[in-house]
Amino acid sequence: MNPSSQIIFKERQTFSRLWFLLILFLVPVLVYTKFQGEGVDFVDLLISISVIVGLSVLFVFSKLETTITYNEIQYRLFPFQWNMRKISKDQIAEAFVRKYSPLFEYGGWGLRWGINGKAINIRGNMGIQVVLKSGSRILIGTSNALGAKKALEKLTEHPTT
Repeated sequence: MNPSSQIIFKERQTFSRLWFLLILFLVPVLVYTKFQGEGVDFVDLLISISVIVGLSVLFVFSKLETTITYNEIQYRLFPFQWNMRKISKDQIAEAFVRKYSPLFEYGGWGLRWGINGKAINIRGNMGIQVVLKSGSRILIGTSNALGAKKALEKLTEHPTT
């Protein structure tokens, strides 16, 4: 195995099950409220149930995968990104772990764009901030800030091959 492709950090995050439960309990209440006191339109009911099922499936199967090797940072938010996105060490001007506000800086969780660049996050308020030599900024959420910090130190110390 090429030592520069050796994995030094790997993380897989999923959405909090609280969001899933909130959707499962809140949406039926909203559907009931909408249809209470009026005739039930089959199409509206079918659309409502489809939204509930669709959002539930989306939350259950969504995951953020992050891998750091000595040569690159890889990430993807499945099912929105099927293939891993790769940031080679040569593209990186700076990479560090920082605390951030998902709502105020990026408008929430998931694949987001804000004034601070692009964010890929699922939970929490810690992230791997990558500043590219082009000036672009990418923030990748992490639940393992200490492990990510150590991996980024190894990434920057390791000579490029």
